[in-house]
Amino acid sequence: MKRKYALLLALLALVTAFATGIVYVRMNTLDEQRILLDVTVDANYAFDLDTDAFHFGRVIPGGMMTRGFLINNTQDEAVLAELYISGDIARFITASETSVVVGAHEARTVDLTVSIPRNATFSTHTGELRVIFRRSP
Repeated sequence: MKRKYALLLALLALVTAFATGIVYVRMNTLDEQRILLDVTVDANYAFDLDTDAFHFGRVIPGGMMTRGFLINNTQDEAVLAELYISGDIARFITASETSVVVGAHEARTVDLTVSIPRNATFSTHTGELRVIFRRSP
């Protein structure tokens, strides 16, 4: 009987800790932005400056391209911007920073660099950049 109560108490403690963690994360999350990413591996370089997504245009095998973007904080408090890259493009792309603290009414630039391996075949690679804004610790 004592063993059942101990197991029940341990399970209750685990559920409470998990729920507290979820509430903490949700309360500290201010906003989330999702931006589509793409790059085309091709025989020539080409730029794509459309604003509907974060296009890297065309990059040759063995080549690289870097594009920057501005994180502008209009809040009266510092924010933490966490960057997550997903999709097929993730294996080719790196961010200069993946966790950026931006002070109140300040701006920071983050660079994304696409590096295409020499043995890459011609094709288009897509993915998503997810930026989660949280209250700075």
